[in-house]
Amino acid sequence: MDVEWFKEAFEHMLEGIIMMDSSRRITYMNPLAHQMTGWELAEPVPFCSYCQIRYVKEGEERCVLANPDPLPAFQATLPTYKGLNESFEMSLSPFFIKDQKYWVLVLRNPKWTTEKQQLKIKQLLIHDTMSAQEAERIRIARELHDHIGQTVYSVFLGLQSMKSYIQDEDFTSHLKKMEAGLGKTLEDIKRLSKELHPSTLEHLGLETTLRRFAKDWSLLYGVECTSDIDLEGTHLSKEHSLHIFRIIQEAVLNAVRHGDPKLVTIQLKVKENQVQFEIFDNGIGFDVKNKQSKGLGRYHMIERIHMIGGEIQWISEKGKYTIVEGYVPLGEIENERTDY
Repeated sequence: MDVEWFKEAFEHMLEGIIMMDSSRRITYMNPLAHQMTGWELAEPVPFCSYCQIRYVKEGEERCVLANPDPLPAFQATLPTYKGLNESFEMSLSPFFIKDQKYWVLVLRNPKWTTEKQQLKIKQLLIHDTMSAQEAERIRIARELHDHIGQTVYSVFLGLQSMKSYIQDEDFTSHLKKMEAGLGKTLEDIKRLSKELHPSTLEHLGLETTLRRFAKDWSLLYGVECTSDIDLEGTHLSKEHSLHIFRIIQEAVLNAVRHGDPKLVTIQLKVKENQVQFEIFDNGIGFDVKNKQSKGLGRYHMIERIHMIGGEIQWISEKGKYTIVEGYVPLGEIENERTDY
């Protein structure tokens, strides 16, 4: 396999990789190793603080990791470009090229490793939690539509069939009120089912779904909700479509609940190799700097946008408006898996 392929792979690893010859001079290092140590090519790799002072028998390698049957990993400090000793977790492996012995030194910063592991675990937990929430929403939406909705609809039809048999005006009036109530209940079930699981995302895409929901939100919330959406044929994975939809859905809901607006506008466009979005409302606004105003909905919006590599921010002026704007890199979207 091409050597350049291996170098490309090493440059994307999360550990510092250093190759050195038998005299410990550096023949290759990946960018992270250079960032961690500041060492340069052809420089000798210094011994760690432990190996510098340890007692060495005749014929024994000074590096504790270079001896037969070494430890799989060893933590100690190494001199860096800062003139300081930095703590690293190290492992060392020999290899041969045309009978010449070389060494591969792998460096890990214990603090970085712990922080990255904690961040990765947090991201996985958030992803799994949101996946579980979406699965539960789908289950509830199906239950509403297939069972509760059908039962209510059967009762509604039953009431309609009874109208021709009832002559009493009081009973007829009461029946009409019950019929109207059940009709509204059916509409509510249909709406809740759609909001819990926007099935049009899978079949018609994000652009069509948001246009339809903008009309629904106008009727439901009694505000003018307009949409200006143009994705220019950009392919969105199911995961990205769902996260962007939920972010916009939450932004609209927050505007209606807390902003008392007359107008909400939704913009979603492709620009400068990004999918950019903006939700504007002309409501009462809020103090963006007030940390106490950050609710669970905003927290979930931030977590969702970070999961797909984007950013989001709030801009608001009290008594005038609120803008929720953000972006997702187009490359992240196009390269993302399509299953969710």
